Amino acid sequence: MNKKEKVKKIDEEIEELKNYKLLNGLKTKGLKQIRNLLLKREFKKGEQVFRANYPQVVLFFVAEGDIKIYLDNDGEELVLTHKVKYEHFGEMALILESTRTASARAEEDSTLLAMTSKDFEDFINKNPSSGIILLKNIGRFLSEMLRKNNEMMKNLQNKNNEKEV
Repeated sequence: MNKKEKVKKIDEEIEELKNYKLLNGLKTKGLKQIRNLLLKREFKKGEQVFRANYPQVVLFFVAEGDIKIYLDNDGEELVLTHKVKYEHFGEMALILESTRTASARAEEDSTLLAMTSKDFEDFINKNPSSGIILLKNIGRFLSEMLRKNNEMMKNLQNKNNEKEV
């Protein structure tokens, strides 16, 4: 691949990154830096990405495929969500220093782009303005998840109250 082709490929990859909500608002310079930190990981259908209680150290962006996020409830899987192209998961790895709260498995052959928590911290320290944008996006995402969970709990409580009457 010659230099012109490499530049074109990099430009295409940066354009792809613009499709991820978590990266909304980042300028081209920030996206180029993020691109350089991402590691491409391939997972075959049925392959485990991680399990609950594993250490949290990586954020994943789905480039291709379908990743099921689930809880193991005494051998029965409770599906929380599916993550597909242009979605992300594992963002708590960047904020919390704890273990995974759920498991993730490829439901089809999948390509993920991985960013370690160390690379994330380095990016923020070296690029404070881009780091603020990224942290705000993570905050928005986590707040939206909390809002949805609160609504779900409220609906469950209402259903339980109806059963008692």
